[in-house]
Amino acid sequence: MRQVPQDLYDRLVALRRELHRYPELSWQESRPAGVVRLFLQSFGIQRRTNVAGIGFVSDISGKTGVPSVVSRADTDALPIQEETGLAFASVHEGVMHRCGDDGHTTMLLGARFTERFALVHSKLAKPCATAPLHNWCVVYAHA
Repeated sequence: MRQVPQDLYDRLVALRRELHRYPELSWQESRPAGVVRLFLQSFGIQRRTNVAGIGFVSDISGKTGVPSVVSRADTDALPIQEETGLAFASVHEGVMHRCGDDGHTTMLLGARFTERFALVHSKLAKPCATAPLHNWCVVYAHA
């Protein structure tokens, strides 16, 4: 099993904490959608926007002739007061990510970008270049 490069790990931790700190209720997630879009954009991933309002679809190309994988995540929070005391606790009164959607979204992106990051950014790009890349479609949508 390949380890996550430190730079990607740090970016994923920051992403999850950003999503957790600024939760928004269902159909109001404009900030989380923007955060995820910027994360994808930082990898050069294009997306189709305005899917069901603020949702989007990103196609992440891999090798031709391999199966495609569709992954879906959402970031809606719940109307619950956070009392965790975390440094990145919700700043919104009465709204928090109690159900873990912030983590689910981060894990989905981390799973895909661990492979992509190794190919694009790592000094180990030569050995990794032979790894079969699946085609992924990341769907950010509402539950």
